[in-house]
Parts: sequence; structure tokens; C-alpha cells
Amino acid sequence: MHHSKVFQILLVILLSVGSCESSSFYCYSNPKRNERVNITVFSDINCTHIIYGSALISHDYEIETKNIHDSKSGSYYTNWESLAGLKYTKKSLSLLLDVGYDRDLSMLDTQYSRTRLITAIIRKLKYWNFDGIFLKADDYSLNEPTFDRFLTEWKNEVEAESIKLNSKHFQIVVLMRSNFLGTLKNKLSFISNNTDAVYINLDNKAPKSDSKYIHHADPLHSSKIIPEYAALSSVFKEAVKLGLSKQKLIVGLNVWSRGFKLLNDSLTHHLAPHKNEFPMSHYTNLTNGYYTLPDVCKLYVHDENATIYDADSSSTSFVGSDGFWYQSVNVSHEAFTNKIKWISSNGYGGIGLTSLQADDATNVCGQGVMPIHTLVSKALKFINVNITRGNNACTRLCTIDSSNLHDMDVYLHLKEKYCSHIVIEEIDFTVIGDLIISTAFTKALAKFEAWDVRHKPYLVVSLGNKISSVIWRSATINLFFRNKLVDNIKKFMDIHNIDGLNIAWTYGSMQMDIDGKALTQFALELKKKMGLEKTLFASISSKNSYANKYPVGEMINAVDYFILEAYKFHSLKDSVTGHHSALQKTTSDSTDETNVIDFAKDWNKRGIPPNMTIIEFTALGMEFTMDQVITKNVVDNYMGHKVVSGAYLSRLGSSNHLGQAEICEVLKNNETFKHFSSEFGVPFLVNKQQFIAYDNVKSIRMKAIWTSINQFAGTSLKSIELDNAEGACPLNKPFTLLKVLSESQVCNKCLEKNTDSITANAGSLKSGTSNERCPSQKYKTICTYRLPTKAESQLLVPEKIPHSQCDELLIDEVVLSANGTISFKDTYAEATARKFSRSNSKLPKIGIKQVVRCDMTVNEFRNLISDEKRESTIFKIVRHVKNFEFGGVELKCHTVMDASLKQNFGKFVIGLRNLLAERIHKADCTTILSVNLPMLATKVPQFYDVATLNDLDYLSVNTESITSITRSNDTSSEANEELMTLLKTIHAWDRSGINMRKIYLIIPVYANVLISSENDVKVDSQKRYSNNKHSLSQNVLCQELKKHKIISSISYDTVSNYARLSANSEVAFDTQQTLSYKLNLIMKENLGGIVFDSLNDDDYSNECKQGAYSWLMSTKKALCQ
Repeated sequence: MHHSKVFQILLVILLSVGSCESSSFYCYSNPKRNERVNITVFSDINCTHIIYGSALISHDYEIETKNIHDSKSGSYYTNWESLAGLKYTKKSLSLLLDVGYDRDLSMLDTQYSRTRLITAIIRKLKYWNFDGIFLKADDYSLNEPTFDRFLTEWKNEVEAESIKLNSKHFQIVVLMRSNFLGTLKNKLSFISNNTDAVYINLDNKAPKSDSKYIHHADPLHSSKIIPEYAALSSVFKEAVKLGLSKQKLIVGLNVWSRGFKLLNDSLTHHLAPHKNEFPMSHYTNLTNGYYTLPDVCKLYVHDENATIYDADSSSTSFVGSDGFWYQSVNVSHEAFTNKIKWISSNGYGGIGLTSLQADDATNVCGQGVMPIHTLVSKALKFINVNITRGNNACTRLCTIDSSNLHDMDVYLHLKEKYCSHIVIEEIDFTVIGDLIISTAFTKALAKFEAWDVRHKPYLVVSLGNKISSVIWRSATINLFFRNKLVDNIKKFMDIHNIDGLNIAWTYGSMQMDIDGKALTQFALELKKKMGLEKTLFASISSKNSYANKYPVGEMINAVDYFILEAYKFHSLKDSVTGHHSALQKTTSDSTDETNVIDFAKDWNKRGIPPNMTIIEFTALGMEFTMDQVITKNVVDNYMGHKVVSGAYLSRLGSSNHLGQAEICEVLKNNETFKHFSSEFGVPFLVNKQQFIAYDNVKSIRMKAIWTSINQFAGTSLKSIELDNAEGACPLNKPFTLLKVLSESQVCNKCLEKNTDSITANAGSLKSGTSNERCPSQKYKTICTYRLPTKAESQLLVPEKIPHSQCDELLIDEVVLSANGTISFKDTYAEATARKFSRSNSKLPKIGIKQVVRCDMTVNEFRNLISDEKRESTIFKIVRHVKNFEFGGVELKCHTVMDASLKQNFGKFVIGLRNLLAERIHKADCTTILSVNLPMLATKVPQFYDVATLNDLDYLSVNTESITSITRSNDTSSEANEELMTLLKTIHAWDRSGINMRKIYLIIPVYANVLISSENDVKVDSQKRYSNNKHSLSQNVLCQELKKHKIISSISYDTVSNYARLSANSEVAFDTQQTLSYKLNLIMKENLGGIVFDSLNDDDYSNECKQGAYSWLMSTKKALCQ
């Protein structure tokens, strides 16, 4: 029978087992030292994981491979670049770097060395764009307690990286030899719980060894000849008994062919004797008894009795034309497919094949390219099987109107991190409860299912968006029709594996009082039918809400989340222009019925808490035709301008609602005037008679910040398919609004994770598996204490410092002058500093560091850290620290740095660190050296050696320089984009190689008083204050606000509160809400922590009546400490 025909029949038999539970297919590529990776072989092989290697760890913690094509040279792609390129077409593919570890390296012995090793590996993975490691540690290292600590620390670091990289998870797959499972039996459960997979292959002894007996490759069953420890079925069954998760077990199968010269050609069973003679491979040039498939297929004697089948080992062999006995994978025989069926039916995690090089890459054997890998690939249907639902995104619903899609691939540029849920509109229904599934909806659903990403958002469908109240009422009031509708929905959701449903009775308005009750009863019965594992949403329109149509007290028991349609505040039928999604209203102008903030407040007052409320915005703009042609921009605000009566009727179904790409094209017109209304917090544009209300980057960011600050359950963006999904305009910038919404929305997800982490650590310590003195803490709080001078009226004495609430204390500051002397601001400050040295022994064991500010010119600093003066400068600093019994130093010298000092500053920092470590008695878990940098230091990589910065304990990053003191009325959608924002700088530093966990943002606690003067200027419609400003502590601020009964207002543009103190002064300050937003932003970016600046400016005297040090306590709570 022809090979292809047999192959098809075998596949049919194999697939008859049912849907395969195995979820992974590991392919191993280990080209020779001078070989390039053959990428073409992967075109028809659906490997879920490609292992590439092998890599070794050098003594200086570098991850190196021996292949010459892993080094960049000329215009050729490296092997790793070629492999990484596969992920553009195979988005579910994971690339694992094969990393070998030997215990002689001793890199697991200390926390310091483990941290260096983990950092080096992750750095390599990020640089290569790989997804994890395939760790081949020696058996003895796996059994050491330090390996458990390595896995714990790896898991913590990867978890931290995942937050920063928006769900990017670096995998660790551990290779184990089957004959070592018994030795590791007490550790297997821990290893399984702390790795992504455990890859086990049988101890397939090399043919050329001291043994003179053949060993079949991967025997499936044990027998009288095959012991249990040598059989797949017995070994993996025992592995599960010993604690390895079946779903994480990868069954490694050998695909190298083997060749022997037998003592007796009739004895081919397992452990039959051989002569230790091996022919040379024509493809590897080796004589070790291992051969490629092309080596052996040419030697096959085509005779119906040529194939020798061993049922016990489930293997095939033959005596070749050269007289040698060969065992190889025969893709036309049931032997190998039986192993695949066994793996599938037993629910193991997947299959791994030992080497791509062992297969037939050029169809020499006439069975197709890579026949072994192709067989496994097709048999197990590995396409999309690794995709899971749910990701690390904040709750952010992305709604797709299926009627707008046509031939658009809305998922082509959509990043999975943008959305927590995909909501597809819409399912319709009849008055008798039958579902109406349109062709457009079916296609949209199919496109979601075909979306090839690792972590898909949850899938939600929307019901009845365009169904009239008459049909809604008829289908939900009648008991029979309602039950029928509920049953039909449940069946549809089960068949298509849908995670949630949105009830959208919002088309038009509810006309009868009974409508709300009918909706509630329907929701109650549907939720009961769906079960707790499904999520039920309900869209809420402002008109129905203000008309009191919703029985909120009953609905709260039926619905999981309410989606407020915050984009229907103005209608095309209105007689004047207006905005359909105004954020706010700062005056009593009544051009709009309501706005986002007022609508949300009203809804919450009705009894629905913010944590059940999702705010929905839209990517669509709304177009009106004004009653006159505008040729000059003579009016600042065209909101409320009269429109042509009935003009919208001529455009119904066409251009009344414009997508972002269309709006972008209108903005390109030179006759278009664009405005940003600070009154309403939204933009609009005017072109002759055309008025378009829309959202842009600035307004959607403000809405995201408002939603986050007020701790709503989440956001939703309607019609993302019209959010420039194809990247047409702006060119190559798809999902203009959704991207900004994703970046700006924050949510506090650390509490649960930290609790789990702490519990896990406590368990480890209790069981004796870990004895680390410094428990890992996700985010740290460094407190700054400003040494008071004699002139200050309000003093915080050292005795009142809450040491136990700080992970470390910075004493700010002393001055390093050009001659190398160190001085305090005055004698009072120095006397205060000495109090610390006298009371150090009585204080909690936290680090206390001295802040040293360099007060000199660049040239003077160049002289101070030169080769001639460096040692003396270091000695003076350390002597000062030692005299005052501090534990270290923070340097504040950026103002005197330039690129020419990069090398000398690096030597200075290294020398200072070494001498501090030598001379200062360092308390447990404390730090000795950090550096202060301004956030707008864009030339950090040019001024500083990145490796030197990463070797510091941390970097205090001063954010005061980016605190906005402008009240912008700029109409440009890019106004804020052009600024060097905090996020952009952080991302730039990350790209330069700076360890993000080393960055600690300085959070100012004080308020800034902004003084205007005669020199005030207006630039680009922005009011700027003069540099004449001063700060207020929290207790003084509270006194001022209470004394004058001042009401403050929040700016969602600058994320600050403002209050007018006098005609020419305004105070800008954080509230608990804005501070919480910024701290959540820190956690989202996976930084190391914050520097609390300062204790002196906190309300230490409880003037604000929220408790002493209320800001410090709030900060620690927000950081989940």
C-alpha cells in the first residue's frame, strides 16, 4: 500500500480516540557549530515550543552558545533572529533556550549568585525575544535545597516581569532523567508547582557503551524482558504518583535511528546482544550508533516481511542491506502512533521529539519533509491548543460591531493586552424567544476563534443592541417565551464556549414601567441558568436611568457588572451641536443633557457601587451640519451652535457616526479648525458647516485616569473596529484610542498576589526548605527625612520618625564641595544628624543612608573623581558616614555629570561601594549605595554605564521635574504626547538595559504653591506660572484649606488637585486618589518601589485628622505592604 494512503488511514485511526488532550509539541533544534537553522521545515510543523541550543553558562554569568551563527555578523540574520521571526506567523509559538547547568558552577549556592544567574538568563531571553528556558541541570543540582530557592526566586522575578510586560511570562521547563525520579521523589511536587513543565525522557543508553546489549528506544510497555523503569507507561504513571502534575508532564520521545551489528540476527528484542560495531552516519559523520532517518531509509529492504515489530516496546526495526540491524521510527506503522495515542488518552501535557536533525528535512525518504514531526503535528491537532482565556489586563471590554467588519481582520493589529474581554455585537431574537444569528456575527465569532495569540481575552456576546422595546417586552414578559429565550442563549453559549453575555436593552428608551421589571426577571433567570462560571453584564442608558426605569435594588442581585453607556449624552436629533461623551461640565451651561461624571455619580447614588460599574466610551465621532459656513476660527467654542433641522435624516446609516480614521482624514484638511474644550474635557472640530464631536488621545486618557482614580470596575470601548483598526490614519498607528486607554488605565492587582507570595514564602520557611534572611518584598518604601535647619518653624524631631513603617531611611542632606569637604546646612542640622548615631542601637534594624549632594561645577567634579583624587574623595565620604554611624550613601550628583565623566564616575561608584562594604557594618537586608537621578535625564545611558547602575542597590528617580504646572487648553490631540512623560522615560530606560526593579520613584508629599507675576506669559494657549513657587507640607496645607474654606478641583489631565489660594497663587497637590493612581502606575510598570519625600512634609501631627503619617500609611496600603 502506498505510504501516503497508509499515513492517512493511520491519522483517521489516531484521531478516532477523540479530541486530544495533549496540549504541547516540543521540537528540538541543535544545529552543528557552523550550521544555520533551517526555518523552512517549520512551515507545516505546528510545534508549540521550539527548544534551541545548547547554551552554557560561563563563570562570569554570560549565557553563551557555540554556534557561530548566534553572533551578529554583517546583514545575515542570526539563528535566534530567524527563530524569533517565526512568531510573526506562529503567534502561539514559544521559543525556549536550552541552558545547561553543572553544579561545579556553584551559582545556586547563594542568593546573590542566584539573582545574578536569573537576571542574566532573563536579559538573554529579552534580547533574543525568546519565551523561556529549557533547563538541563545535572541530577545532583536538582536534588539540592538551593535549587528549590532558585525556582522560587525565578518565579517571583518572572511574575514581576509579567506585570511590566503585560502578561509576558518567561517559562521554565526542567529536563529530568527517568532513572532519577526515585531520588527526587520528595521534591517532585515542589518542582512541578514552580515550573511550567517537566520534560522527561527515558534513560536511553547510547549504543556505544560498556553494555553489549541493545536497548529499544522508548519501550511503551513493560514485559518479562523490559523492566518497569525502562517503559514509558510505567515511568510516567509513577511520576504522577510521586507528585508531578500530569498536565505539566512532557513525554520526550527519541526519534534518532539506531544501528547495531547483532550477535544473532534473529535476536532483536530488548537487551539482545550486539557486537559493538557501528557504521558511520553519512549525515553526522559520527560512529556512535545514532543515525538520521535519511541514513537508514535507503538501507531498508522493501519486502513485506522486512519490518520487525515488537509489540511490547511498540517499536519497529529491520535488517538493512548492509547487514546491520536498525531501529527507527516508521511513520507508516502503528508502533509509533500507538505511543501518541497513549500520551493523548492519558492526558499528559504533551510530546517532545529529541531532534529536528534526526528527521528527514529534504524528503530523501520520499515520505515528505519532516515526516515524523509532521505525523505528530497533524495527529495531535496542535493548532491553537495552547491558547487560554483571560490575561493580566485591567477590566477593559473591547466591543466589536459585527455589522461594521465586512472583510476587515480586526485582530490583525490587536494586541491581547489591550482587552480583558472581547464583546461581539450582536445576537438578535424574535418575540417568541428564537435567536437570530446573522452571517456577520457568525463571521466575527469565527475570526475570534481563529485569532492566534497566547492569552485571549474572555469572549462575551451582546444581546439585543438594536432590538426595540416592543420585542424585548414581548419576549421577556411571557413566561414561555422568556424560558425559551434563556434556554436558547444557554445552549448557544455552551456550544461556542462563550464566557459571558451582555444584556443590551438600550435601543431607544423603555416606554413602560413594567419594562425594567421584565428585564430584571429575565436577568435573574438567565444568571441562574448560566451559572457562576459565566459573567452577566447589563448595559445601562442614561435616558432610562434618569427616567427611573431600572429597579436597581433587584437588578443588583442578578447582574455581575453594569455597563454605563457614557456616549449617548447628545443626539443627532438635537437642534444644536453638542458632545455625545462629554467627560465633565465645569459651568452651568445646559447644552448637553449630562456628562460622564454626573451620570456615573447618579448611578452610584442609586445603590450600585463603583466596583460593579464599568464605564463605556466609544471610538465613534458624531457629525452635525451647522446652519452657517465657518471660514475663520473666530469663536473658541462652537458647542451649542444651531444645526440644520433634519439634516441627519439624509445621512442615516452613512456618515453620522465617523470612525477614528475618517476623523483623522478630516483633521488633515487645512480648512479644519480643531478645539479641545476644557469645560467638557473633550475635543471637537469644525470644517465649514461640518461639526464633529469625538474623542482623541488626550480626552480618552483623561477618561481612563478618571475611571482609575474613582476605582470603577473597568472601562469599555465601543466599536473598536472603527478605532483605526487597520492603521490607515494615522498611518501605522492602529487602535489609537484603545492603546492609550490600555496604557493609562490602572488597577490594583497586587494584594492577592502578594498574599499568595507571602503565604508561599512562609510555608517554605516553616518546612525548612528555605532559610533566606531577607524575604522577598514586591515593592519597597524608602522614607526621606530632611535634616531641619535652625530657621525652620515646624520641626520633626528624629524621635518621632516611624522607623518600623519604612524599609529604609534617607537622611537629606549634606553637601560635597569642590575641595572634597562634606558639610551640613548649619550646625542645627549637624546636631540633629548626631542624634541618629547616638540612638542607632535602639532603632529597628533598617538601613539609614546619608544623601550627599555634589555642589560644584562639572570641571570641579571631574577633578574630584579623577584618578589622582578619586581615592581621597571616597575616603572622605566613607569617613563621614562612619563618623555618624550611617549605613550607606545616596549620591545626588547628576547636575555635575556629562558624558565625558562616564568612565571615571563608574570607577568612583565601584570604589565607593567597595570601601563602604569594607568599613561599614551593614545590617541584614539593608543597602549601602544608591544614586539619585532626575526623571527627565534622557541621556542616562550616555552619562552612566548601565552595568554600573544595575550594580547599585537602587536608583532614586526624582519625578518633581515632570510635575505639570500648566493648565492646558491646547486643542492639539498630540499636546501631551510631545512631552517627555514618565512612562516614555521609563520605557526608554528599560530599552537601554536598566533593571526596572532598581528604579524607585520619588513621590513628593508636599504641595506646590504656584505664584503668578507680571512676567506671566501665554504660550500655545497654556497658562504658565513663573518660577516663583514654594512648597507646603500636608499639615500646613490642611490648615490653609480649612482656614479659608477652599474647595479644590482635580485635573484629570495633569493628575493633580488644584486650589486657588489668592488672586495670584494656586496650590497644586496630590490627594489620596491621585496618589493611589500614581502608585498603581508604579506597580503596573514593575518598578522596585518608591522614595517617600518626605516624612517632614507628611501630616505627622495629625492636623488633617486622618491619623499621624496618614500619607505614609496610605502609600504602604496602596503598595500592599
